[in-house]
Formats: sequence, C-alpha cells, structure tokens
Amino acid sequence: MQRVATETKTFSAADFVGLASGLLLLVVLLIAPWFVYDSGSITGFGLFSISESPVAVQTSAPLLLVIAGVLGGLTALWGVFDVHARKISRNGALVAGLLGILYYGTFLFENSRSMADVVGGFIGIGFWLGLVAVLGLLAQVALPRPYLPLVRPYDWRNYLTITRIGVFSIFFIVVGGWILLEAPATIAGDTTTFLSFDPQGDQGILVATLNYSMVVGALYLLSGVAGLLPMPALKRWRSWLLLLSGILIIPTVLVIAAAGQRTNIVVMMQESLRLATPIVIGALAGIWCERAGVVNIAIEGMMLTGASFGFVSYVLVLQANPTANLQDAQLIGVIVAVLAGGLMAVLHAWLSITFRTDQIVSGTVINILAVGLTSFIRREVLVSADAARGTLSPVAIPGLSKLPLLGDVFFNGKPIFYGMFILLIITHIMLYYTRWGLRTRAVGENPHAADTLGINVIRNRWINVIIGGLIAGLAGAWFSLETTGSFDDGMTAGRGFIALAAMIFGKWTPIGAFGGGLLFGFSDALGQRFQFLGVPVPPQFLQMVPYVITIVVIAGLIGKANPPKADGVPFQKE
Repeated sequence: MQRVATETKTFSAADFVGLASGLLLLVVLLIAPWFVYDSGSITGFGLFSISESPVAVQTSAPLLLVIAGVLGGLTALWGVFDVHARKISRNGALVAGLLGILYYGTFLFENSRSMADVVGGFIGIGFWLGLVAVLGLLAQVALPRPYLPLVRPYDWRNYLTITRIGVFSIFFIVVGGWILLEAPATIAGDTTTFLSFDPQGDQGILVATLNYSMVVGALYLLSGVAGLLPMPALKRWRSWLLLLSGILIIPTVLVIAAAGQRTNIVVMMQESLRLATPIVIGALAGIWCERAGVVNIAIEGMMLTGASFGFVSYVLVLQANPTANLQDAQLIGVIVAVLAGGLMAVLHAWLSITFRTDQIVSGTVINILAVGLTSFIRREVLVSADAARGTLSPVAIPGLSKLPLLGDVFFNGKPIFYGMFILLIITHIMLYYTRWGLRTRAVGENPHAADTLGINVIRNRWINVIIGGLIAGLAGAWFSLETTGSFDDGMTAGRGFIALAAMIFGKWTPIGAFGGGLLFGFSDALGQRFQFLGVPVPPQFLQMVPYVITIVVIAGLIGKANPPKADGVPFQKE
C-alpha cells in the first residue's frame, strides 16, 4: 500500500536540534569508551602510541550496547533528513540516548570511578554530552514543525533497487559487524602491531590492535548504514565515508594480520611497485593498441614470448662467449625480448588489420602459439644448457636513493622498473600532447572520419600495434631477466590478462592504468605478506587474491567504462 510523505530542503528548529543531538550521541558512543586509564588519570586517545608498550583500554561493557547505541544515533539522523521516518527516528534516538548514558556510566563504574568522577571534571564530559543529547532528542519530539506540501509518493519497494553503492554498503556493514564481534574474541586487549617506515624496521608507530579494529569496525558500520539510507542530503557524505572506508582496508588488513608482530610498510610498498611493473607495462601496451581501435588480448602471449626469447638469448650469448660481460649479455636478452614481442605484434596486426580477422580470435591464436612455442624452446635449448641464474642488477639513482622513505621505494630499483615510469610518461605525452596521439585517438573513435581527413588508418593501426608488442616484450623480460633469472613454462601466469583488467580499470588512460596496476600489485604483495606473517589461510587462497580482485574490479568496482568506439571493429577503406 502506498502512502504519501513530504520532503523539503529547509530545516526547522526541531531538525537542527535532532541533528546536533544525533551527532552528540555518536561522539559519546564512539569516542568516550576509548579513553585510556593509567593510575587514575586519562592519558590519551588509545589508538596509537609512539612507544612500544601502550596502555591497553580496559572495558567490560557489553558490546551489544555499543552497536545498539550507534544504530540508534544513526536513526536520529535519519529522521532529520527523511520526513516519513521521523516517528521511527524519535523512538530509536531516545533509546540510543538512554543506552549511551547507561553504557558510559557502566564503563566508568566498572573501572571503579566514583559518582563525583562520573559527573565532574574532564572525565564527566561524556556523561553531560549524553545527557544533553537525550534532552535534545526529547525537545525534538516536542518542537513543532511547519506544514509541508505533499510532493512525492512513497512506497517501501522504492528502496529495494540494487546499486553499486548499495552493494558496497552491505559489504562494509558485514565487514564492520564481523570486526566488532570477532576482534574482542580473538585479539587480546594489550596486543599491538608495530608498523615500521624504514628499511631496517627500527622506526615507526605502534598501533593498539584491538582499539584500532573496533574504531574501524564502527566506521564501517556507519559508512554502510549511511550508504543504504535513502536520504539525498547524505549523498555527498556517504560517498566520502565509503571512500574513506575503502582506503582504510589496506592499513586495517595489515594491522590485523600482523597483530602482535612487526610489519614493514616500506618493504610492502617496494614489493607492490615491483609486482605491479609487468602489469603496468602490459596495460600501456594495451592502451597503444586499443586507442587505435585494435583489441589486443594477445598481451599474455607477447609477454611470454619476450620472457622466453630474451632469456634464451642471454643464455646462448654466455655459452658462446663465457668471458662475456654479464650485463652486456643481459642487455642483449632484453633487446631480443622486446623484438620478440614486436614480432608477435606483427602477426597480430597482419591477421586483424590486413586480413580483418576477428581480433579476439587473432589474440587467442597468438596466446596458444606462445604457450607451445616457448615450451618447445625451453625443452630443446634450456634443459641441455647451463642456464645462468643472474638477474639485472639494481641501479641506485645518486642523491635521490638516499631520500627517507621514498628513496628506497622509487629510486633504488632495477632497469625495467625504471622503464615502467619512463614508458608511463612517454605514453601520456604521446597520447595527449602530440599530433600522432591525436590521430591515434581519432582512428580509435571514428576511423572513417579520420580517413576523410587524410589520416592513413591502416598504417596508424599497424604502427601502434607493433609499438604495443614491443612494450609487451619488455614486460616479459621483467619475468625472466629482472626477477627470476630463469624461464619456466607459463611463467607469466595470466599477468597479461590482469594487465588488460588494469587498462579497463584505468579507462584506457595511462595514469588510470598505473593506478590499476598498483592495485593488483598490492594484492599480490599482500598475499605474499600473509604467508610471511603466518596468517592461518591456505596458500592456494592467498595466491588467488590478485585474480579475485580482477573479477571484483571488472564486475562492479570501476562503474561504466567506455572503450574507444571503434575498438575491435575492422576498418575497410571505402
């Protein structure tokens, strides 16, 4: 059955009182219980400490009161912004206020505080805030509101639409509730996590694990509920809350996973960037192709071919001349890897551009060819060869490598790692600030219009696909020559397809693709860090993390991603 409600953007006095009271309740319920006690005095807000032995928060008040109070406070805010829920809001807010007073009083009395302490001095601020909130909510019930015209129909079915924000809101509610229920049962009150910010692991901050987890869990509940409430006035705030919750996932996972241990943030950042290198380079290869209108799912095969041919060349050079300089042999291997990727790209361009073969089929053929060809070469050459195990040496940039925190992360890497940033800058400049980039984007969007303007569409696509193949070959060299110093069958392990996901995540832009590559690189590094910390999760599940994140990102995280309009459409000159 439908009923009619009113809405307005004008606040009455009662609305202001309700808003202020709801905020006061949230302050009392979320902040007051977390004060730290030491020898009868308040020593700080017990989340972070610069020492290695912070004072643990002592609380025995039922967790149910916290959850009920938070939900009641949110209900009070709901009534401010949504007229038809005002009756529910009044009742729920009053319950929240009473629970807030009860919870705060229980917390103080169970910590042997006297009545004078409860209502007086600095410690009594929470009590008086809660009391003022209750009185304000009572006033909200009594204060009159102006009559508003009927403007829209209301039906409960209007709120059952499935949206991306709604899915993420439910996710954060589930995660927040799980943290609030499980953290007190599994993490001791005095457990700490040391996050170090130097390569030696000596400097950093100490985090009270349980306290941090509880606050983050409450924030997740707040963000999730705010994301589900049908209040247009909260649209901007809920977006920021959900964004903050998403950002906090990374430090929260690290803090909880390393509970009672140390974890090095600098090393984590180094590993994330290092593992992101082939993904970012592969995504840039895809951008060069798809911006010109050619779908390139053969990045995986081009990377695998580059890894194989580059390492085989490196080994054969050392076999032919055992006294050859190791770095010269590695350089030859990198050059051959780049050229091998380019040759695969020539095959892709020949099939998909000249013969107008379906570009998905052409890419699939190249991927299958690369698997068989590289496996054959490994059996025929590397098995009988004295394969070297050396990798490209790190190159520290003078001066910059000594910078605190950033020096070890960005300026103390290996050559292909630096090549990722160079290619990123070149691709961005070429695509958006040169005539070639303008023509490439025109060919990818409307090749027939570009053709009428005198642009050679076929030549443009050929050149861009070959450039993409050369870049993909460099990504393959990262696996065999910069990381492992060996070659194994299928060693790219689907990173070419993850690179395509990073390209789509970045919406076919170099900077966006770099962000997508960092996301997948971090997920890979996180799985390795879990194994190092001894997290009780089967390693097979940890190895699945990058691929699961790929599915989640492509399925719902990035929103609407529009490729170039002519992407995948063969061109035939009229």
